[in-house]
Formats: sequence, structure tokens, C-alpha cells
Amino acid sequence: MAHWYKLDGTLVNGATVRDARKHNLYPSVTTVLGILAKPGLDIWKTDQAILSALTFPNPDNAKEYELLKLIKDDSKEQSKVAMEKGTLIHNLTERIIKKDEIGYSAYKYELMSIDDEFENKILKIAKSIEFTFYQILDKPIYIEESFVDLQYGFAGRPDLLSYLLNNDIGLFDHKTQSTKKGEKIKKYPEWLYQLAACNILTCRQANRFFNTVISTTEPGRVELVEWKQAEIDHAEEVFLTMLKLFKLIKKI
Repeated sequence: MAHWYKLDGTLVNGATVRDARKHNLYPSVTTVLGILAKPGLDIWKTDQAILSALTFPNPDNAKEYELLKLIKDDSKEQSKVAMEKGTLIHNLTERIIKKDEIGYSAYKYELMSIDDEFENKILKIAKSIEFTFYQILDKPIYIEESFVDLQYGFAGRPDLLSYLLNNDIGLFDHKTQSTKKGEKIKKYPEWLYQLAACNILTCRQANRFFNTVISTTEPGRVELVEWKQAEIDHAEEVFLTMLKLFKLIKKI
């Protein structure tokens, strides 16, 4: 789903490309990245479709086209569940960094409606997130604040810009991932592009760049992936090129 912002940084819900042209709205970072092929995500979706096909019952001997629709719907439901888990954990991470009062019972209730087993893991996930940031963060500068860059014409909400304990400034983007014990987490080029774009939005204040990877399948596994400045510099060139292409395609 595309996201568009007004000049003052307000998100316009449900805006279309036509609305953007008419009201001079700015595309979000993720909207621009939407033109990029995502092989990893495509493989995951294909795997979900295959699993649905292998496990979906057909007690009523539905016709092939009916069964195909049922399997597609089931596969989409698995994607929806993954997105809901990611959204909840992202929200939880934001509240932990802000040191807000957290009512875990509310999270358990929401997660229970998504996954009966997952709701029992939320406290362990929260503690691991808190411990990870305790070891590196000092004082946050921006947490989920909206920015509009007028020079290049795009907008977004970086997850976190913060002073670190060694007085460096770190830029963070949080990701959830289904991981397997003993296997390394999977890193994707678009993570870099997103961080580079957020670095522009926050006036290039950061000198260290991280993805916070939070496992949805191994509660307690949280890893910080740090990228080098040279990688961010190259990713910035890539993102700005994509932004130019996006605007040409959308005629904005």
C-alpha cells in the first residue's frame, strides 16, 4: 500500500497517485522502494502458496478452480498473520525505546487472536529488545517522527535516530524475520536503501547505521546488523536513482 505525505509531514491515508499530483503530496520511502523487485519476498510468498496447497484439506471435493481460490485465500492469510506480527512487534519496540508503560496483557490478547502459541512469547521478545537497546542506546533524538525532504521530494518516518553510549549517533530501522536456529539472518539490499533514505531525511546526522532484526520464530533472538558508511553512500545513490525513476513512471 502506497503512503503519501503533505508538506508538513502529515500522512494522507488512502491517497492515490492522482491525489499526489493534485495536492503536491510526497511519496514515502517504502512507496518508492515498491518499484524494486524483491526476490526474497517473492520466494517466501511462493513457499507459503506451496505449503497451503500441500496442507489444505478438500473434504467436499471442490472443483479445481474453487480449490485454487481457497488455497490462494489461505496463503494470503499466512502473509496477513506475518504482517500483523511484524506491526505489533514494531509498535512494541517503539514503546520500549520511549520507556512507555507497557500493558503486556493487551499485546497478549491481540497476539492470541493471531497465533495461539505466539501470545505466550511476547514477554520474552520484549525483554530481549529492551536488553539489546540497553547495551547501545543513550538518548533518543527522533523516534518515529515524520520528515519531508524538499530537495529531492520524498518523505518518511525513520524508526530511530539516537545518541549511542559512546557518543556516536546511530540510525536504526527495525525488521522482523522468521529465523531458524543455527542459521544466519537474511539481509536484503532494500534494507540499505531504506536506511540511506532515512539518513537523508534526518539531515545525515548519523555516523553508524543499524537494522534491528527481531525474530518472530525464536523468541529472545534480536540481532543488530551494522552497515558501513561506504555501503550507505552507495545505497543513497541507488535510492535517489530509484526516486527519479519512480517520479518519471508516476508522472509526479
